[in-house]
Order: sequence, then C-alpha cells, then structure tokens
Amino acid sequence: MTVHNCGLSKNYYLQSRFAVSPKITERELSKIVYVQQGSVLFLKCKAEGVPKPVVTWRKDGRLIQNKTDETYFKRENASKDDEGKYECEAFNSAGSDRYKVDVIIKGTNNFVEVTKNLKKQAVC
Repeated sequence: MTVHNCGLSKNYYLQSRFAVSPKITERELSKIVYVQQGSVLFLKCKAEGVPKPVVTWRKDGRLIQNKTDETYFKRENASKDDEGKYECEAFNSAGSDRYKVDVIIKGTNNFVEVTKNLKKQAVC
C-alpha cells in the first residue's frame, strides 16, 4: 500500500495474520476398532488448520503421542495392554477438534488353548 503525504510517499506492506481452527479430515470410521493380537494397531488422525495443528494421542486419558508430522498412531505387535479408549486431538492457536475410538484386541491364545484341549480329548 502506498500512502502520499505532502508530496512524499511511503510504502507499507500489510501482512495478513489469520488462524483457522483445526478440522480432523481423516479418522477411523468406526467407534470401535478390533485388532488381532500380534498384528499392527493403526489409528488414523489427519487434521488441517492454520497454523498447522499439533496432534496428540491419549489412551485412557494419558498422553501417549504428541506430534505434528506423524499424526497417525501405530503400534507394532499389538497386545492386550494396547486395549482401551483412544482419543486424537488436533489443536492450534485458533481452537481444537477431537475424536475417540475404542480399541479391542482379539486374542489368539484362547483359540490355541481350546484347540489343544480338543486334541487331548480326542486322543483319549
């Protein structure tokens, strides 16, 4: 912008500063996620906003991940300890957005034990 004042001109540059509240654009479609024990637990949480939102993951209310680049949550070799209530929250200076998902780990041990017991009974 140029302002003229008594024959002198000065240039002013306006810098636009605005913020846009985060919006989670990619999430788990179901409120309950079932994962086979020993496989990969993978939860989506992609968010957009200005400035770029920080994404946190909580499990049963405890902070377990706080990142801006890798917004998903991934756990190799899922076990019963990974079962619980997960919450993804995206936040920046303009606000926040969040979603919750329950994770249930389906064990393979019960199936193996039942199969072993059936084989023992069949031999008798």
